[in-house]
Amino acid sequence: MSTDRLIVQLARNVAPVRPLRGPWLRAVTWTVGALVYLRIIAAVIAASHGVDASWQTPRFLIEQLAALVTGITAAAAALSTVVPGRRGLVVVAPAVCLGAWLTILGVGAFQELRGLPDTAAFFRQTDWGCTAIIIVGAALPGAVLVLMIRRGAPLSPVKTAALGGLAAGSLGNIPVCVFRLAETDLIALLWHCGTALVLAAAAAFAVPRLLRWPAVPIAKDS
Repeated sequence: MSTDRLIVQLARNVAPVRPLRGPWLRAVTWTVGALVYLRIIAAVIAASHGVDASWQTPRFLIEQLAALVTGITAAAAALSTVVPGRRGLVVVAPAVCLGAWLTILGVGAFQELRGLPDTAAFFRQTDWGCTAIIIVGAALPGAVLVLMIRRGAPLSPVKTAALGGLAAGSLGNIPVCVFRLAETDLIALLWHCGTALVLAAAAAFAVPRLLRWPAVPIAKDS
């Protein structure tokens, strides 16, 4: 195809395009909607199990704040990676927040392990109930975030999908904590934060289905 014909082909069906809003503004909008959805899930859980008094402890609130900030920064980073020209350093913010979340839970888990006579038995404990609720909590916000991401250009799809999965998983952790199924920081570290990390890995693995360039027909040169 000649250059002149290519220019004509590109200009033939030109339509106005509305620029995307800033990644942080889009991330905050997504977070507000996700929290409304998670509030409904939390209300259902609270009606069945009641609200745990652990909400009154500063340490518990700090853990949930770390999870929330991890989700917001991961969403903003995911939305930034589909905007051409954005710096790659945007992933630093969710990495730092995730590190803080892991550190807070890790310190508590280490202190708990020191006082246990049988640590092996403790690691064999499961918490599939929390995992199921986190997945349900992450499902709808994750699907909405995928739609928002697909409006941009998937220049680094694996990184983008992993950040999106981390964002949804981190926020999905919050309604679990309305009632304290995870009575220890070690359980929260392995099953709450661990589930968020698994969701991030699963999203990265599912990249071919989640994020792909749209097929654009190209007219053959006659």
